[in-house]
Amino acid sequence: MAKQKQKAVDIKQIVLRMLFIGFVLYALYHLATQQVSMIQKQKTVKECESMISAAKAENARLNEELELVNTDEYKEQKARELLGYVKGDERIYIDVTK
Repeated sequence: MAKQKQKAVDIKQIVLRMLFIGFVLYALYHLATQQVSMIQKQKTVKECESMISAAKAENARLNEELELVNTDEYKEQKARELLGYVKGDERIYIDVTK
């Protein structure tokens, strides 16, 4: 009878140890997958932050250009470049060697 109790206790200990080992393996698996997921999320965050900084730089450039567009000098320059306008007292020279 003592041997049966000893075997029952041994089986109980083995089952408990196996359950503990199973729990530890389960926890390690989930920790590993969470770590991989966190690394991927951090990479995505860095990409988004770089996109945001690029968009902010582009926004600043466009704001500067918008301020420039509202000046008379810019309007005059574009009229000369795109439309070929000149002032009344100016002479135009065309380089024919090109």
